[in-house]
Amino acid sequence: MTTQQSPSPASLAALVAATILAAALRRDAAAPPTLAEALRGVGPRRVTAAEHEGPGEYDAHLVMQRADCEGNVYALRFLQRPGIRQRVRLAGLLLVGSATDYAAVRRRLGDAPQGAPLRRADDATVRALRTIGYRSTPFLVIAERGGGVKMTLQLPSSPEELAAFARLLPHLASVTPAPRWSR
Repeated sequence: MTTQQSPSPASLAALVAATILAAALRRDAAAPPTLAEALRGVGPRRVTAAEHEGPGEYDAHLVMQRADCEGNVYALRFLQRPGIRQRVRLAGLLLVGSATDYAAVRRRLGDAPQGAPLRRADDATVRALRTIGYRSTPFLVIAERGGGVKMTLQLPSSPEELAAFARLLPHLASVTPAPRWSR
């Protein structure tokens, strides 16, 4: 003969607490990357002192695909203009496409064209980019060195729009504004 005992309220509370904790840990482990993490690469990490060095107060991330390869070369040259490079550093190239596309672009441009690493945008990165307006390439994200997005832009296609954009970039507001009041 067996007897069944009902669980005590304390053991039920412990079981519920353990289930909630396990669910929270699973959800936290699977959290999508923030946009800053997605732009810098896979997973969260700290911004190193070396990333604060070099020209510019801002980082430019060029989102591209294999189909616009020649246009990407032009965009890379555009970002290297002295007036732009003083304020905006080309920090990375994100390729949207397959592993075959990535290999082809890497053969064409190398591992780090203009000193910026080339990497393939994974699904989480593409989702993060879509939250800020990415729909097609070439797409440019200008971010503060700490990761906050300053502006996003579908790169201009006409010479007039590109000239206007080139005039704008050197005049981005400073990341560290001057004090408003002097004593």
